[in-house]
Amino acid sequence: MKVLILGASGQLGSELSKLFPNAIKTYSSSEVIGGVKIDVTDFPLLENFILKVKPDVIINAVAYTDVDGCERDKDKAFEVNAEAVKHIVRASRVTEAYLVHVSTDYVFDGERGNYAESDTPNPINYYGISKLVGEGYALSYDDSLVVRTSGVFKHKGFPIFVYKTLKEGKEVLAFKGYYS
Repeated sequence: MKVLILGASGQLGSELSKLFPNAIKTYSSSEVIGGVKIDVTDFPLLENFILKVKPDVIINAVAYTDVDGCERDKDKAFEVNAEAVKHIVRASRVTEAYLVHVSTDYVFDGERGNYAESDTPNPINYYGISKLVGEGYALSYDDSLVVRTSGVFKHKGFPIFVYKTLKEGKEVLAFKGYYS
C-alpha cells in the first residue's frame, strides 16, 4: 500500500510519519528527511504531484493552525485549510486514492463540549470556518474520512510553550476548564 502524508513536517504529520516509515512525505517549511517540498497553495503543482505519485491512501495533515494568524490573514487560511483540500480531492478522484483528512474541533463553538459526529458545526473564528469548508470538500468525495482532532500535544510541547512565553514577559492565552 502506497501512503502519501501531506504535511509531514507538522506536529501530527511527523508522528504519522513514524507510524508509516515508508510513506511518501511532503513538507512546506521544516525539511523532512526523504520528503518532498510542496507548497499546497500551488494548486497545479499539488495536483500533479499526487497524480504522479498515485498513492493508495492520502493523509492530509496540512493545516494553517495559528488561530490568530487565520484572523489576520484570511486568504492564507482559506487557501491552506480549504482550497488545497478541494485540489487534493480532485487528484484523489483521478487516482482513486482513499483520503483521510485531518480537521479540528474548532468547527464547533465550544459552548457545549463532548460533541458527536452528528452535531451541527458552528465555528466562531476563521480557523474553524476555513477548516469546516475543507471538511465539506473532503466529504464531497465518497472515499474519504474526516478526523476531527482536539488538543493535539507533543511531549513537552505546551508546557515548554507556556514557560518560554511567560519568560519573555508575554501573556499566555489558554482555555479555562479544558481537559484533554
